[in-house]
Amino acid sequence: MKFMNLLQEGRVEDFTKKFSSKFSQNQLSQIIELSKDLPGNNKYLMWLGNVLDPTNFDGALEKLNVMLNRFYEVSNKLERKEIEKYQSIEDLLNTLDEYQNRVRRTVETVEGSDVVYDDENFTVVAPYTYEASCYYGKGTKWCTASKDSSSHFNKYNNEGKLFYFLDKKKPTSDKFYKVAYVYGFERGKDEFYDAPDNSFNEGWLIGTDYLNGILEKIDEYVKSKYPNELEIFADEKRRREEKERIERERQQNIIRQTMEEADERRQNNYFEYGVKDGEAEYAWALYLYLVNNGEFDGHDEDEILEYYRIRNERDELNDELSSGVGEEREFEIEERIDEIDELISEYLETPDIYYLIPMRYEHYGLKTFEILESSQEWVVGLTSEIEEAAVEYQKGLIDEMGLEGYDDYFLSDYIDEDEVRATAREKYENWVYDDPDSYFDESDKELSRNQEEAINSIEAQIEDKRESISNLKEELEELEGRDDDEWDQDSIDDIESQISDLESEISDLEYEIEDIKENPDGDYPDDMIEEKIDELVDKAIGGDPLGFLKREGLDISNYVDVDEVAQGAVDADGIEGIAPYDGVINEEDYLDTEFSIFRYN
Repeated sequence: MKFMNLLQEGRVEDFTKKFSSKFSQNQLSQIIELSKDLPGNNKYLMWLGNVLDPTNFDGALEKLNVMLNRFYEVSNKLERKEIEKYQSIEDLLNTLDEYQNRVRRTVETVEGSDVVYDDENFTVVAPYTYEASCYYGKGTKWCTASKDSSSHFNKYNNEGKLFYFLDKKKPTSDKFYKVAYVYGFERGKDEFYDAPDNSFNEGWLIGTDYLNGILEKIDEYVKSKYPNELEIFADEKRRREEKERIERERQQNIIRQTMEEADERRQNNYFEYGVKDGEAEYAWALYLYLVNNGEFDGHDEDEILEYYRIRNERDELNDELSSGVGEEREFEIEERIDEIDELISEYLETPDIYYLIPMRYEHYGLKTFEILESSQEWVVGLTSEIEEAAVEYQKGLIDEMGLEGYDDYFLSDYIDEDEVRATAREKYENWVYDDPDSYFDESDKELSRNQEEAINSIEAQIEDKRESISNLKEELEELEGRDDDEWDQDSIDDIESQISDLESEISDLEYEIEDIKENPDGDYPDDMIEEKIDELVDKAIGGDPLGFLKREGLDISNYVDVDEVAQGAVDADGIEGIAPYDGVINEEDYLDTEFSIFRYN
């Protein structure tokens, strides 16, 4: 990990040095941010610097974000796999378009569907069975192709017909590589859905003559195959009655299917009483709670134990009967079995454990059950796990709604102040380093390298002149030490004149040094800049990191540990937030294990 960080930092540093004169500081920052968001550890950074034009910057940057993500996905399928081999943005775009426009998939027809339209771009199929809908809807989020339930397909297929546009060229990463078209028998109710199952009414092919031609083919197909349905839905009264009939039938089918599944669980003893076995434990804990608290008209624990006793008795009697007994005993056994069967029938007249339908989804790791016929949903979990689930619930709220629901007083305790200071420091570093003259006086600058060299040169000259003066003074002392008759006044005067001239020159040179020092033209000292940045950061944050984030419009979630916030919310407010119906969490013991139970809807 440390190596990868160093690699990325090195790439960014090299990029900044190379292109600092081509782009503005803001443009450099935007390119670096884009590169960070792209896969590949800044592998596209240098290429971006080479191909981007600073005069047509913003539009190109947005396109490149999409293009480079696409290139990363398909590069191993291209002839030129390395980004450096593309000379321009247009070169890359043409290559990706060429790849995308190749015919990639053929569409096989399957039983339960009709092909309504087919050309080099699309195959349009009409699935009229649930199985065919699942086949053609693979890879999408369409509820009509969900393997969990056929109810959505049946609803759409009863009130209209489904048509799936299968694009032969688009990659599976394109949201329009499969498009569902809902043709409503009640005209004007048509809808389009992309592969992620988002409804849309513009873009794609909408409004083009090409799509209108396909829709005409679909209209002809429906009129030919479903004339009665179109006639019914054309009449308002008959349409309403038909929709009500379809809804009744749908609800009845759901109830029938649910009851069949419940009966199958009953036959297999899926919720065996008294056994610590996964889902059965949770179901019995919920069932006993509902009965004991009057929420459900079921059996109490004594009745349940008696039911299991007589059921076991019947099994034993059947075993005895099959082993061969006398006629008199056989009559007694059969009579008792008839009595037990009658008791079991009476027991099953009251809703039993199998009226609890296990749901396919969990509520933050907790088991969820629906009560047959009432449609109430209840959640069950081990009491020892309920706090962890409550924390996960809080994290889900944060993910969905952000942190705005928490007050500032609470949230302030979880702000990573070091991270906030790092963000503020980055901001003010850019300000101060980009425009230091706004923060310092010219006199605060350091000497430039040329100035330092000039001073060193002048000081060397001064040293040479002082050495000359020293030599001249020695010579002067020698002359002055001679006898009067040997004095050479002219020589003495000449030496003194030379010393005076040299001293005057030294003064001029020293003045020149002072002048240079008083007018530095180098950079401002790093420690001074860092001190100024610290001062600006301290002033901006002012002991209120959260306030700084809000003033700057920054995403607070980037500066907190969401796990800690969620745990803190549970610690402060309790676990009741996880119970959406009434905020009440109940408890029930089953087989010496404590369960927490609450209503979901």
